[in-house]
Amino acid sequence: MGPVRLGDKVSAVQDLSGWSVQDSCRWAGFWADSELQLAVAGDATETDPGIAEITVLGSTTGPRPHTDTGISVGSTEDQVRAAYPGAAEGSGVYGPWLRAGAPAQGAIFFTLYEDSRTVRQVTVTTREKPSSEFCG
Repeated sequence: MGPVRLGDKVSAVQDLSGWSVQDSCRWAGFWADSELQLAVAGDATETDPGIAEITVLGSTTGPRPHTDTGISVGSTEDQVRAAYPGAAEGSGVYGPWLRAGAPAQGAIFFTLYEDSRTVRQVTVTTREKPSSEFCG
């Protein structure tokens, strides 16, 4: 996602404009403005972990990151299903999700709002499912 890639070191994001990594949470990095939030996370047990998860959430209006098929925060469930036929379904702490691809290769999870069935967050990860907490 932009200059951030799965496998890069979490510590490296602090060299990017607007990103921060706190000593108390060295396995996660964050970037935010008034409309958009980005988070990366690695393994909390490692000293300098690689990024295993990249998440985008925030505004459903204005410019925002999107997949190569045009899906982003605010897209509808129908749009996700059309762009990723056969996407796996599941549910997490923040609602139902659709998954394109296999986690071992870096899957894309589209977490939906329960009521509107629009995308509330997009997560690219090598994990089995998106994290419910980054620094907890």
